[in-house]
Amino acid sequence: MGAVLVSSYWFGSLVGRLVGIPLLLRFHNRGMLIGVCAAAVALVVASILTTGEAALWLIVLCGLCNSIMWPVIFPLAINGLGQFTKQGSSYLIMAIVGGAIIPPLMGWLATDGGGLRVAFVVPALCYAYLLYYAVSGYRVR
Repeated sequence: MGAVLVSSYWFGSLVGRLVGIPLLLRFHNRGMLIGVCAAAVALVVASILTTGEAALWLIVLCGLCNSIMWPVIFPLAINGLGQFTKQGSSYLIMAIVGGAIIPPLMGWLATDGGGLRVAFVVPALCYAYLLYYAVSGYRVR
């Protein structure tokens, strides 16, 4: 079952990218990011509130959302930085270290901090932060 779920996640990511690329030509990056982040928050929260195989498939569907996030986060992050574009790009790449922090945190929460449902609050919060970023956090001040 695990192999099917992982394969389905990556297939969803592929489908999301293939469908998302033409959509990025028609819609603004910000609007796309708001849409996929809101969908990802909804999918994870629905998974937390659901049981059984349905909860697993709701997480797998996040692959559709994740496939669009990076191609729109990066341009939004460096837009308007002017002479600081290279520095901003390097900080954004360094921020990927969050991918090394979130899984162990989820693992700890799943085993010692209240269970798997509690652990999935972490990605829900991450997606919620990305939603905030898409709505107003990306603007250069």
